[in-house]
Amino acid sequence: MHQQYRPQVGRSGREVDVDGGKRRPDCVNRPEKITHSKGESNFVVESYNLESGEGGLLINEIGGYSGTRPLDAPALVQVTADGNWSINPA
Repeated sequence: MHQQYRPQVGRSGREVDVDGGKRRPDCVNRPEKITHSKGESNFVVESYNLESGEGGLLINEIGGYSGTRPLDAPALVQVTADGNWSINPA
């Protein structure tokens, strides 16, 4: 079971550190529930592993979005949005 971290929420774009840089074996490619509401433009989510630097584009959708994507934490996640968004353990 994944240790719960504080869900990430926001409006518009920002960068967030998912899992606070703590490395645990159960964090590799874990599913994350990602949502975007009240937006009309592109919703873009990029994720980069803090140890390897690997990663890239996870989501590029116009308008609202709700789905699950794997996230290799610990990671720096960059969100570009014009609406409310959230990232939570699935």
